[in-house]
Formats: sequence, structure tokens, C-alpha cells
Amino acid sequence: SQPRVLHGHSDCRALILKCLSDDDVTIRTRALGLLRFMTTSRNLVDLVTQLLGHVEAASGDYRSDLVEEILRLCSSDKYELVADFAWYVDVLV
Repeated sequence: SQPRVLHGHSDCRALILKCLSDDDVTIRTRALGLLRFMTTSRNLVDLVTQLLGHVEAASGDYRSDLVEEILRLCSSDKYELVADFAWYVDVLV
């Protein structure tokens, strides 16, 4: 079951995004795992943009986890959430 409470709740979203910067890798990883339950076509670009900022600052396995999550979010449901494929190609390169 997915945590539907995350859809449309900006307070939860803000807290989860803040957790991506936590010193504890476990908290960062858990927060990253929750993103897929709160991603919509309306907020995909914003979430990916924020994740790309974290990618630049991250290293090691966490950096790889961030990149994998970006790919997973964008490619879910046969790219259903991606409205602008030119934007997505820019993300990829």
C-alpha cells in the first residue's frame, strides 16, 4: 500500500525534501524512497530539479541512489508524468 497521505500535502513534501539533506544517510535514503509516492505530473520538474541539486553535493552510493530515483520517477508508468521530453533529455545529459 502506498502512503496516499503524501499526495497534495505540501507540509509532508517540504519535510521529506528537507530530510534529503540530513546528516544521517538512513534518513536521506528513507526520504528518497518516499518521493515516488508524492510525485505527480505537476511537481515532477520541481522535484527533479531539487534532486539534481542534491546530486551535485552528494557522493558515493547516495549519489547513485539519487540518480536512480530521478530515472525511476521520470520513467514510471511509461513516462506518463513527463510532459516535456526536451526537458527530460536535458536532465539526462
